[in-house]
Amino acid sequence: MFIVRSRPRRAHGIAARLCILSLSLVSFASATESKDSSTAHERTQISECLTFTQQALETGVEYHFANDCKKTLACSFEWTLTCGEKAPFKQFHRRAAVPLAPKAEQSVTANVQVCKGDSWEITSAAWTCSSP
Repeated sequence: MFIVRSRPRRAHGIAARLCILSLSLVSFASATESKDSSTAHERTQISECLTFTQQALETGVEYHFANDCKKTLACSFEWTLTCGEKAPFKQFHRRAAVPLAPKAEQSVTANVQVCKGDSWEITSAAWTCSSP
């Protein structure tokens, strides 16, 4: 599971959680590469020239895509934001399209302002890319 948690005014631990999320996302990308042998080669090529990083912000987490491939990529990024510490939790499922021309960069921010100061958690973060 991919998790990033935060509590209001508690920034410690976010970096460690982001590292875990990064490793999980890399594992997810690797796992999806082996699903279909006809597209596995293309996905392997994409993973070799696509850079994915993340940075904790005061307003959430910013995910950054950089395309060093020689072709245009059509990427998508999904995550779930959960607000609160006690039930009933508020959950928001989000998805963003990330079109990337060759040598282009783009960022997506998982904004947590809708949590209005409550603790928050980002789960089920996953990205996929293909050449259109």
